[in-house]
Amino acid sequence: MDNKDVLVIGGGISGMGTAHLLAQMGYQVHLLDSAPGIGGSFHLLDRTFPTNYCGICIMLPQQPSYCPTLEAEMNPNIHIVPYAELEALKGQAGAFTAQVLHKPRYVNVSKCDNCGLCAEVCPEFSTHQYEGDLVSQKAIYCPPARSVPNAYIIDMKTCTRCGKCVEACPQGAIDLDMQPTRSELPVGAVVLSPGFEPFDARRKGEFGWGYYPNVLTSIQFERMASLAGSTQARLRRPSDGRPPGKIAFIHCVGSRDKVLGNDYCSSACCMYTAKQITMAKEIQPDAEITVFTMDVRAFGKGFERYMDNVMAFPGVTYRRSMVSSVYQYEQTKDLYVKYVNEQGAFTPQETSRRGVFAGGAFHEPMDIPETTAASAAAAAEVARLLGLPQRKPAPAPATERDVSDEQPKLGVFVCGCGTQIAGAVDVEAIKTYAQSLSGVAYAEIVDDACKPEGLLALGKTIEREGLNRVVIAGCTHRLYENEFAGLMRAAGLNPALLERANIREGAAWAFSGNGTATGVAKSLVEMAATKAYYHQAVESEKHQLQARALVIGGGASGMSAALTLNDMGFAVDLVEQNSELGGNLRTSYYTIDGGNSQTLLAELTEKVTTAENINLYIQTQVTGFSGAVGRYLAQLTPAEGEPLNKGYGAVIVAAGAQPATTSEYLYGQNDRVITQKELEKKLATEGIEPSVKNIVMIQCVGSRDETHPWCSRVCCSHAIKNALKLKEQSPQTNVYVLYREMRTYGFMEAAYQQARDAGVIFLRYDLPQKPQVTEIGEGLRIVTTEPIIGGQVALQADLLVLSTGIEPGENGPLAETLNLPLDEDGFFQEDHPKMRPLDFTRPGIFVAGLAHSPRHIYESIAQANGAAVRAAALLSKQETTAKTTRVTVNPRLCSLCGLCVEACPYSARVLDYEERVAQVLTDLCQGCGVCAMVCPNKATQQHSFSHKQMLATIDAALG
Repeated sequence: MDNKDVLVIGGGISGMGTAHLLAQMGYQVHLLDSAPGIGGSFHLLDRTFPTNYCGICIMLPQQPSYCPTLEAEMNPNIHIVPYAELEALKGQAGAFTAQVLHKPRYVNVSKCDNCGLCAEVCPEFSTHQYEGDLVSQKAIYCPPARSVPNAYIIDMKTCTRCGKCVEACPQGAIDLDMQPTRSELPVGAVVLSPGFEPFDARRKGEFGWGYYPNVLTSIQFERMASLAGSTQARLRRPSDGRPPGKIAFIHCVGSRDKVLGNDYCSSACCMYTAKQITMAKEIQPDAEITVFTMDVRAFGKGFERYMDNVMAFPGVTYRRSMVSSVYQYEQTKDLYVKYVNEQGAFTPQETSRRGVFAGGAFHEPMDIPETTAASAAAAAEVARLLGLPQRKPAPAPATERDVSDEQPKLGVFVCGCGTQIAGAVDVEAIKTYAQSLSGVAYAEIVDDACKPEGLLALGKTIEREGLNRVVIAGCTHRLYENEFAGLMRAAGLNPALLERANIREGAAWAFSGNGTATGVAKSLVEMAATKAYYHQAVESEKHQLQARALVIGGGASGMSAALTLNDMGFAVDLVEQNSELGGNLRTSYYTIDGGNSQTLLAELTEKVTTAENINLYIQTQVTGFSGAVGRYLAQLTPAEGEPLNKGYGAVIVAAGAQPATTSEYLYGQNDRVITQKELEKKLATEGIEPSVKNIVMIQCVGSRDETHPWCSRVCCSHAIKNALKLKEQSPQTNVYVLYREMRTYGFMEAAYQQARDAGVIFLRYDLPQKPQVTEIGEGLRIVTTEPIIGGQVALQADLLVLSTGIEPGENGPLAETLNLPLDEDGFFQEDHPKMRPLDFTRPGIFVAGLAHSPRHIYESIAQANGAAVRAAALLSKQETTAKTTRVTVNPRLCSLCGLCVEACPYSARVLDYEERVAQVLTDLCQGCGVCAMVCPNKATQQHSFSHKQMLATIDAALG
């Protein structure tokens, strides 16, 4: 393919994820979003489940800026195209022309410095959509603070064109006559990730949203419970501002609704309700919360345990019911809820057009972990189509001055940032104060230090004055890291000799208007100068990378990952411990949407065994493993023969899982009791016997109990697909499904409705009242307690089918060999469930499929393709670079106590008994600083954060 540029439509978590991965591999990516800035719905979230961490800032050492939106802005291979729409796509795969409409913002982004003077004088108000219309905003407004680009925009539906904002803008950035423009982008492939739109609750008028002030949508409640929201995490009734005593959540509003045409499950609602309950109970512990739900669908990894914890909160009640209407008491604005209760395909990212791929929730409703994996899978499909781009040769490194023997000579540059800083801080006073500090040889005020002309002026001054340490006092250190590092190199200085003082967020914004901003800024500058005084140059340690991948596991996930890497041109060793490929795919015959699993198995096996770049090792295990990212060494031991040692740049763990075993319900004692897997094989190969008239299925056998406290995710849909196949082969056969929850999430909800329409009877049961099974003659008798009728139901069965779920395999030995963690259930533990669901903490090793958690075939393949592109992003580099913030050890002070080894979360510290010192494995070190913190002798020091530096900085802060 000639053109290797990629257009990604949608700048939410999926689009950003795809763009980042493609950019890492060297593609030029155009990230287009119809909103004024990228970020999508993810910016709405204050926290995410199951970790309850902040929704956007992932504080991991691996993340260069801790924020995917800022990383997109910083990445030179990503071109952000905000507030634009795709009008037409012409051409074919490899040679598309995208016609783009750029909507007018009425504010010039390159001129706007986000000072806010325009909004202060604007007289017009509109509802604040980002805050769920709970508060108002001006007609000229700045999108959410984490939005990129961070510039104002005018809502022309509200604007009266009075011109006050034009007069107030000191930069002349506002143009009320700005017109739409059009452009063309030549690209080789397109990824569709436009996300989703929240359901318009006004379409369910019986619930009173839009009429009753105290009826909120989930997004409105999310913002109310958020620290960054309009109420600053204070729960308040919009009608009177009082804290609510009782809160009701109504599920499935706009989902699972055939009348509205939304006969699918939205997949995420049950869990974000649970998260919001957690937030609400933290804010207001005495609140009484009731959740009205049809089914609780906690099907993701760790979700069942999270849900159990939420249900156990005091004052929280889950009520299985269907709400018919909500009414309001006019005088108090209280609400009362009327309800009926119980006592009364395999290529998921492809589209119909070659070269156009779908990612995230645009493919089907999904939660954030699946969205992240799907975004990576979409990037994999692009790479398979276009091939890897030619990496631009790295520029020759600039010659750095050796300043190790020079007396520190600091230069302090104070950026006014337009009026962002200068409007609240006396920058002249800051400059004068900086000149009085020890070690400071030069101080200057600069305007817009981040812009090309500002950077050029800084570089000239550094060289002219002979400075060997630099302090830039301006905005947050999260911005312009690459630009300022380039400035230092161009001036002949190591980037580690730069320190930044955040006087914008830390002083100008935080203390504006109370007269203390200048004093705070002085303190921040003094702290930065004191720290910079002790800075030392740090050399980047580089290592050659082995451009070969190891894939462990030959099931659907492992074969898919290997083929994806093969299609990108990488050498792959595929290791399978059994005598044949396929894994659990060998016992699957058809899917809920009509796919043929055996055909897929044959295709994958044929492709793997004939692939040019794949070496296949059958009946082989990984018995040894060492090294670091980019240059791992693995020992492959076959069942017969000598072990083989081979080097790898990346590893994908796709070791699979196994069907759960059971001895319940007479299984193994009566031939009429079988599993869903056994029924599926029977239906696919020989059909059901004519004598079988009544079939009972029992769900959650060996799942969601004390022994296996997780949901196996696939059991409900397996029961549905087999029930539909039974009705197809023998319509007169009675099929009963005894279930606790029907978790047919996403588009599988339609199959659930189809089964009900076909006459399948669904009866619910609760723990601890499990169904009772006894033998009667040649048949079986099943007795279950049915909550709706409040009594027992007895069923005669010719066949009893058990949904036995999925449990992890013997992962312990492999996890120990690879030094990887397992979760409390025995599956492999990913680094972060939301943002890094395919990565391990140990860099360069990735996970996919059932090794991660129970999932469907198409979900495993999506994860496998995502893991493959994560590996490809690493393998496409020629070398790895160690962290510049890594630690060093003073051997004279090291007592070999081993505390650093125990504390290191990345296994980067080892005891060297010959040298009598605790060594640092620089390839593994992520610069987190934990080992330096626990070292009792201060033998371990972290670059740029040494004890001397930090204590001196604290002294400066205390004055």
